[in-house]
Parts: sequence; C-alpha cells; structure tokens
Amino acid sequence: MSDLRGEGVVFCETVSGSLTYRHYRSPGRYTSWSRQPVRWTVALTRRRLVVRRAQGPMVNVGWGDPRIATLTVGVDGADLLIAADVHEFHADSTGTVKTRSRVADPAAVVALVEQMRHHRR
Repeated sequence: MSDLRGEGVVFCETVSGSLTYRHYRSPGRYTSWSRQPVRWTVALTRRRLVVRRAQGPMVNVGWGDPRIATLTVGVDGADLLIAADVHEFHADSTGTVKTRSRVADPAAVVALVEQMRHHRR
C-alpha cells in the first residue's frame, strides 16, 4: 500500500468480505452466480477508490474518472457494498460484480465516497 501513501490516504482498512459475480461472462469464463470469501484492503485516497486483494485490484477508479459515477456504493446489512457493471471496465466482459466488505463503519465510508465523488466533479 506504499503507492497509496503519496496520494493522501483518507481511509484504509484491511477486512474480510465477499466477491459476488452475477450473470458474469468474460473470455473463457461464465457464471450465472458465484460468491467467494476474500480478504482485501479498502482504501480511499485524494485521487481514487481502491479495493485490492493479494492478486491485484478489484476496484481501482480515480475520482475524476467518469466510470466512478457508474459504481453503486452503499450499505448492505453491516457491509460496505460496491457494485459495478463489468462492461464499464472491460469491453469484452458483461455482468455484475459486487464486493461486500466488513469495514468498521460502512455508512461513514459511503459518506466519504460521496464527498470525494462530488468534490472531484
């Protein structure tokens, strides 16, 4: 996470959660539904929103990137939910991917995301 320090970290927490694919299709892969348990880091910097696991980023979108507006960010039960239409990020893929993260205060993270989204417009 050293690459994030220079961007001004606003929030950073390593948590467990899940990764859900719905009607997902990409070259060589299809699933109507699957959910995987994961452990990753959720970070907000002055430049971007990042959800990163050991294999690499699941979400990595700058606040000035128009695709940030396509993400659904909210609270699902006690979890932070980030959902994306995969085609917005990969032209050869379709479906929905949802990350659920057990951050300490998901409502506060949602508020920070909304603040950063509107601040960068």
